[in-house]
Amino acid sequence: KLNPSDYSLVKELEGELKHLGFSFEQFGENTLAISGVPVDAPNQSGGKVFMAILDDFKKHQHEFREKKSEYMAKVFARYSSIESERKLAFEEMTSLIDQLFACNNPNHSPDGQLIYYILKSEEIHNIFNKKTNVQ
Repeated sequence: KLNPSDYSLVKELEGELKHLGFSFEQFGENTLAISGVPVDAPNQSGGKVFMAILDDFKKHQHEFREKKSEYMAKVFARYSSIESERKLAFEEMTSLIDQLFACNNPNHSPDGQLIYYILKSEEIHNIFNKKTNVQ
């Protein structure tokens, strides 16, 4: 059950939400029945993820400059990320690395944060020389 303004926003974003993998239909006045969630959705309630994405969009819609669909994909990526405490199997880690390098921009997260940095041997040498010279 949504308030009227949230329901209106969902109708406006319906195409983008369905493109992400959500399936829903009207189930009464300002009420939706969610019948499907994206395959990559976390192991929590589909309704919680749906509402988290909607809330994030409401809070930040004045800030984004890209297409709505791109922004929604970034928000979904953030909410569907793997929890830091979770231990991954070797196959999962390999799959994630393969997926990362298949991206158009594997160096940065959806929020623009640097994911990895390759240190040159000279940089490593400088780091350790500075530490030994300080002592």
